[in-house]
Amino acid sequence: MYSYAVTERHEKSKDVYIFVVDSEESPFESYIVKIEVGKEKIRASCSCKGFALRGYCKHLELSMKKLRIYRGLYLQRWERGSDSDLMDNEEEN
Repeated sequence: MYSYAVTERHEKSKDVYIFVVDSEESPFESYIVKIEVGKEKIRASCSCKGFALRGYCKHLELSMKKLRIYRGLYLQRWERGSDSDLMDNEEEN
């Protein structure tokens, strides 16, 4: 399973990132992960069945890890709910 960053868009109030994540079980199946980084929240979603049922999934975890490395984000708390908001707290150096 690997997460590929596909696109990045910057708007006034948020940055939007799209990732494609390969399926572990089927080489011909992939999932789309969308992550919106705002000033106070991070909203994330995935196209897999697991996310639809539980509101979180391993594809989201993998993509968030990539985004943390890319942006240098410190994500303190993940509120697992229907909209899967993540709190965005930047680490001070």
